[in-house]
Amino acid sequence: MCPSENLKVAGLILAGGAADEPLAVEHGVAVKALIPVRGRPMVAYTAQALCQAGVSPIVVATAAGVEGAVRAILDDLGCVGAAMAVAIADGPRFTDTLRAGLRPLADAQPVLLATGDLPLLTAEAVKDFLAQAQATEADLVYSAVLVKHLQGPYASAPRTAVRLREGRITGGNLVLSRPEVLRAAMANVERAFAGRKSPLALARMLGLGFILGLPLGLLNIQAIVRRGERLLGCRAAVILSRYPEICFDVDKPAHIEAAERVLAARQEKF
Repeated sequence: MCPSENLKVAGLILAGGAADEPLAVEHGVAVKALIPVRGRPMVAYTAQALCQAGVSPIVVATAAGVEGAVRAILDDLGCVGAAMAVAIADGPRFTDTLRAGLRPLADAQPVLLATGDLPLLTAEAVKDFLAQAQATEADLVYSAVLVKHLQGPYASAPRTAVRLREGRITGGNLVLSRPEVLRAAMANVERAFAGRKSPLALARMLGLGFILGLPLGLLNIQAIVRRGERLLGCRAAVILSRYPEICFDVDKPAHIEAAERVLAARQEKF
């Protein structure tokens, strides 16, 4: 991902959100990223995966009032070699969290965005995405997963997917870019993030041809990338990952149940 491939990749974990988010309310926490999965807050899993993948510094952007809890979680991880920081968002919107997290980062430093609700994320998946993303010439690289890679417990928790010529794909929760690119495209990034799980919302943003072609599976990834570049005003790319954990964010109780099954199975192997 030139011209900054010689710089260490920073991490920005998006762990903000509204206080009335239903799943957070159900679990009695202020933000969804603090929901425990097998006894650990979800944000701890994301932070640990980034740390073990060599990402540094790592900034966790979260809501006001929970910064102490987030700092304690990061301290408990004991990550060696990764500088950790907490940024406080001015509001509950995605862009509020993103802006807060970008403030301490240098414009030209590559930054890996990850959501704070990825309890199955692994360092191996992060390294694989970064290796592929940094090999592109893009300013912004988005992750996606072919639905055929969602097997076992991953398949038991429904995901929004879109049918393309390459197959049915679902959006991932890792993005590699640079702060300067993200700041310039902030308004459109917010629209894209808000609609990332709605094929219809994405089609509306991307044009009439997409509205007609998307339900029929007539579009391919490159066509979407080209339209995304015009929308965001930068060079873009999509990486198809073979790691299903990249797309496994938690939105429903069924997702927590599936995540706990996967984590239990992993623990049994060791």
